[in-house]
Amino acid sequence: MATLAIGEFSGNAGIQLNPIPFKGSTEIMSSILGGHIRMMSGTTEFAPHVQSGKQRLLATLGRERNKAFADVPTV
Repeated sequence: MATLAIGEFSGNAGIQLNPIPFKGSTEIMSSILGGHIRMMSGTTEFAPHVQSGKQRLLATLGRERNKAFADVPTV
């Protein structure tokens, strides 16, 4: 589902995204916080970083908005 949502997001935004496979959330969080990648698709590992202001949440996956991030649109 995440791959389809990212494809839809990039198409709607008019941008090209290059998928990079990661082995797990620790590896992807290190890469995004270290500035090696600029965008990620994940489950909940991002939440503390969004709440602290280190990351910006562009969208969530699902039919309804996430209660923790009610101001963030869904894809």
